[in-house]
Amino acid sequence: MYLNTHSWFSLRYGVMSPEELLAQAQAAGVTSMALTDVHCTAGGPDFARQAAAFGIRPVLGVDFRRGAEQLYVGLAQDHEGYAALC
Repeated sequence: MYLNTHSWFSLRYGVMSPEELLAQAQAAGVTSMALTDVHCTAGGPDFARQAAAFGIRPVLGVDFRRGAEQLYVGLAQDHEGYAALC
């Protein structure tokens, strides 16, 4: 499982759309993947909606940073956890 993945919603850290990330993960045989954009949850809804079509269990989170320094990655356990991250 990939636990720290960035889409193009992570400015300067990601270049692919959530759908492109899912396609690449499917091609690599990934079955579960976390989208953890930097300080952002904007890609989460599309990622979660599209994941089933790629056979991937979506996990949503946020990569918290101070400048370029990664402080921690928060992963949502459920809907309430995702709301708290937002």
